[in-house]
Amino acid sequence: MQITSLDKSAGCVNDEVIIRGKALRVITAGRGSVTFNGVQAVVHTWDEDEIRCTVPVGAVSGPLTVASGNDKVEVPFTVDSVSTPVVVAPVVEPTVTPKPKPPKKKVTKKK
Repeated sequence: MQITSLDKSAGCVNDEVIIRGKALRVITAGRGSVTFNGVQAVVHTWDEDEIRCTVPVGAVSGPLTVASGNDKVEVPFTVDSVSTPVVVAPVVEPTVTPKPKPPKKKVTKKK
């Protein structure tokens, strides 16, 4: 097993990281893991040459480790302290349309 590259060497919590390599295949189902300095990552896909995972909450800078069976490889990874921005939709105030006033009655004087 070998890691040949990462799509980024630094990222924030919840960022997706793509790990590329050779012979990354999990030999036994459920026996592979990806950790960021010991904190278990959520793995989205795991193929022979690519793993897609998310930087987990609680991760800090240190080794990114891929383990499968008895094989383990590590590469350095920096976890940035700046969190990924969250886009919040602006608050839209409802518009109030006033009710139309009834037409004024014409008063005519009787003669």
